[in-house]
Amino acid sequence: MDSFAASPTSLFEPLAGEPRTPVVSVVIPTRARQALLRRCLDAVLAQQLGGAPFEVIVVDDGHDSETLRMVRGLQRDPNDAEARAKPDLVYLRPVGGQGPAVARNRGWRAARAELIAFTDDGTVPQPGWLEQGLRAMAAAPQWSALCGRVVVPLTPQHRHRPTDDELMTLGLQDAEFVTANAFVRRSALEQVNGFDERFTRPWREDSDLQVRLAQQAGPVGSCADAVVLHPVRQEH
Repeated sequence: MDSFAASPTSLFEPLAGEPRTPVVSVVIPTRARQALLRRCLDAVLAQQLGGAPFEVIVVDDGHDSETLRMVRGLQRDPNDAEARAKPDLVYLRPVGGQGPAVARNRGWRAARAELIAFTDDGTVPQPGWLEQGLRAMAAAPQWSALCGRVVVPLTPQHRHRPTDDELMTLGLQDAEFVTANAFVRRSALEQVNGFDERFTRPWREDSDLQVRLAQQAGPVGSCADAVVLHPVRQEH
């Protein structure tokens, strides 16, 4: 993949006359993992884009009432003047089918921005994640997409003898393209018809998308400065 070191230039402004038109839409698929989703949402909603608006779309693949209540509790009050500067938070459910490919397709097709940022409910996007991804894509208009950096923190006692689950999650750090941290142009997603919904489990659907984007829509780059943490889930 091509690489990009984000420049210190200021972020582009929202479209004139459309103050709530988002410059990026963040799509997060989830399925009955309220605590993880809340941790992820806290990090995403705290992102700063210099006043430029963005939206966050949660796609609930589990059709779960607890997840719905939790997301609704975080939505901004449109009648609150101070809350108007906060990101729009949208809750959706897939119309049919199941799995992260279906959920992500439901999310980006409902998005209002031209740039779509994908992450997972188990991640913790770091400060500046959205800003760095936006800058990288703006500086490389030939790119159809980019992959950010995924960092998997391990506890000291597990660094020398990681569990099987930790080893699998650690593989995300070296992957060329993962939807735990990806920015994709909507026009490119439309060109390749999004994710292949025959992938009903979270396995290889992102690699498949990467290949089709590179073949049909344009190069896929990378941005090491757009960082998300992906803690390993505790085994029970």
